[in-house]
Amino acid sequence: MSVKVIIFSRDRALQLEAVLHSFYLHCSDADSSDVYVLYLATDDRHKQQYQSLSAIYSKVSFIPQKKFRQDLLAIMKTYGKSDWRSYIYFGLSVVGNLGISNRLWLARIWNRMARRAQMRFVESLLPSLETDSHILFLVDDN
Repeated sequence: MSVKVIIFSRDRALQLEAVLHSFYLHCSDADSSDVYVLYLATDDRHKQQYQSLSAIYSKVSFIPQKKFRQDLLAIMKTYGKSDWRSYIYFGLSVVGNLGISNRLWLARIWNRMARRAQMRFVESLLPSLETDSHILFLVDDN
């Protein structure tokens, strides 16, 4: 069984360490899981704590949060970077994030079309998950 574990954390490296320790201690198939930590460090002290934790848990992918939605979708996507769908999704994401003035009728129409196409595209990906694939969401205070 393929399990992707995504842990969310914000300025709580100590609590995150407890979650990771407990996960690897009690989960019988933890070594066959892909573990990702999407973290937000609001200052240098917290950033250093996450870096220290990433050195201890070398199997875990620590990803600093820049834009939550895009970062999470990048972790969750099931296709490779060379797949044509990733280029389409990236293009739609860029169009959706341009912030074109809503006063222009063309911009409003374009944004609606891009959002609809983006939603259809994301929905088309959902059935493509393997039947034995699972995603486990955790937070740093579990």
